[in-house]
Amino acid sequence: MSVEHERLTIPMDLELKWAKEKILVRDKHILKLAEENSKLREELREDIGEGISLRDHFAGLAMQTLPKNIPDMETLARWSYKMADMMLAERGKKL
Repeated sequence: MSVEHERLTIPMDLELKWAKEKILVRDKHILKLAEENSKLREELREDIGEGISLRDHFAGLAMQTLPKNIPDMETLARWSYKMADMMLAERGKKL
C-alpha cells in the first residue's frame, strides 16, 4: 500500500466515525422526542377521559363557529351548549 493511499484512508475513517456518532446523537434525540410525545398523548387521553363529554366537545366546536359580536361570555356559553344539545339530538335520530 502506498503512503498516499494511507493518508486518504485515515481521514475517511475519521469522517465515517464522526458521521456514525452524529447519527447516534440524532437517533437518541428522536427517541427522546418520541417518548415525550407518547407521554403527552397519554396525559391528553386521561384528561379527555376524565372530564370532557361529547356534549362539552360539541359545545367547544360550536363556540368556534358562533358570531364574534355576541354580547357577553355567558351568552356565548349558553348558545354553544344549546347548539351542542341540538347536535346531540340530531345525532340520536335515525336516518
